Amino acid sequence: MLHADVQGSEFEPYHVMARARGDRLSATCDCPYAEEWGAWCKHVVATLLTALRHGDAIPERPTVSALVAPLERDALVRLLETLVEHAPPLYEIVRAAASSPARR
Repeated sequence: MLHADVQGSEFEPYHVMARARGDRLSATCDCPYAEEWGAWCKHVVATLLTALRHGDAIPERPTVSALVAPLERDALVRLLETLVEHAPPLYEIVRAAASSPARR
C-alpha cells in the first residue's frame, strides 16, 4: 500500500492511496476529478510514476500488525477507543467485527 500527499491546485494537498494485490492495482484520490468521475486522476498517475522511478527513496513503514503486536489487550482496547473517538465512522466497523461469529 502506498500513501501520498500530492500538491495540486488547492492549498491543501490531495491524499492518494494505491494498493497492489497480485496483478491488480487500485488507487484513489480525494481530488474533485477523482471523486466526480471515479477514475484515476493526474495525482494518482504522478504518485505511481514517482514510486516507479524513485521507489528506493520512499520510506517503508511497519504494518499495523507489526505496530500492535507488542500491545496487551487493555492497550489495544484503549487504542480502539481513541481511534473511534477521533474517527466516529470506525465505530460501525468495530461493531461489525465484534459481532461476527468468525471473529470470536
